Amino acid sequence: MPPSVFIAIAEDSGQVEVIGHRVLEEAMRAATAWTSPSGGRPPFVAINLSPRQLAGGELPQAVEAPLARTGCQATRLHLELTETAILRDEAQATAAFTRLRAIGVGVWLDDFGTGFSGLSHLRRVPVDGVKIDRSFITDLLRDPNDLALTTGVIAMAHSLGVTVVAEGIENEGQYALLRERGCPLGQGFHLGRPLPSEDVARLFG
Repeated sequence: MPPSVFIAIAEDSGQVEVIGHRVLEEAMRAATAWTSPSGGRPPFVAINLSPRQLAGGELPQAVEAPLARTGCQATRLHLELTETAILRDEAQATAAFTRLRAIGVGVWLDDFGTGFSGLSHLRRVPVDGVKIDRSFITDLLRDPNDLALTTGVIAMAHSLGVTVVAEGIENEGQYALLRERGCPLGQGFHLGRPLPSEDVARLFG
């Protein structure tokens, strides 16, 4: 079952918050087992949040409690929310993000560019980075508009001092072009496929 189907069912059934709490804690436990590469920064874990987890108003507490239980360093936890989730209550998002960032948790805007209001969010909502939606990366080599938009987002992120990640990198051509345009980070099957936590730990061992 693809994530898009599973998550939609969880949202509709009201179970996504219960699942979200479990995912948060299990991901933190996994991250504590990942050792730092020789001379490098400790690896972090990034977790996608549901809009319902933000809407409840208790997101900071829901994050702080498992951090304490697992002993995971806050700096090794990154949380991702979509623009559309933030649109529902920008004031609440700002308050939650401010508190989480104060203890060291990273906060990212996921699927950036699909909400049609990304610039306004970056001006008002405190975030550490943006993830360029894969829909812009898919036709990067063929569509000059997607290339122009992606290049613009990379430049904008650099100028605002936030990190930028390209999603959905599937081939060497996309990877090379994104590096040429100054994108420092990326994800996608060209770089690596999903792995069980134990296999990820071995990568850092």
